[in-house]
Amino acid sequence: MHPLANFITDFGDSAVTVPLAGLTALALAAGRQWRLALAWCLAVGATAAAIAGLKIALDACAWRFAVPGLHNPSGHAAMSAMVYGGLALLVGGRRRWLRLALGLGAAAAVAAIAASRIVLHAHSPLEAGVGLAIGAAVWTGFRTAAAGERPPPTPAHWLAAAAVLVIALAHGARWHTEQAIHALAGLALVRLLLPWCG
Repeated sequence: MHPLANFITDFGDSAVTVPLAGLTALALAAGRQWRLALAWCLAVGATAAAIAGLKIALDACAWRFAVPGLHNPSGHAAMSAMVYGGLALLVGGRRRWLRLALGLGAAAAVAAIAASRIVLHAHSPLEAGVGLAIGAAVWTGFRTAAAGERPPPTPAHWLAAAAVLVIALAHGARWHTEQAIHALAGLALVRLLLPWCG
């Protein structure tokens, strides 16, 4: 029904962002950038954990955390903000003009992905905004951690080319992450861990 919105939203699917994050971690590790690789993995993991935890809490405890328009925050927006934003930092290196150009491009792409979720009625504007806020907050932490590190020894154009290849190969695939999180929220164990849900 919305072919352009579907095309854009697929860039934010975990089928794209997770392999892209993994490739970036491998590239950093291959260049012996251990601290930067660790910071990257922690940032991506924190983004995924925060959005999944919030989704589970809202799903399992909907009546406790009832906020109009907030039932299922956007994982597409959160992961896209961290992964594409972080990749722009890494590829840009210390060349300010390139970091600025890539940063603006990443911001536009992430905004388009978030907007596509709204157009497709997958999320409300508030849910897309919460996802963006989570991704941006973790990205800010990653940027701070990466500020004191030397640029990755892997040539930026090779990392960028590998990222484009991963995106091209994975785009259009869809992982059923939402269904898995919804199923997890319904487990008795999760409800035991969240006793205030009643």
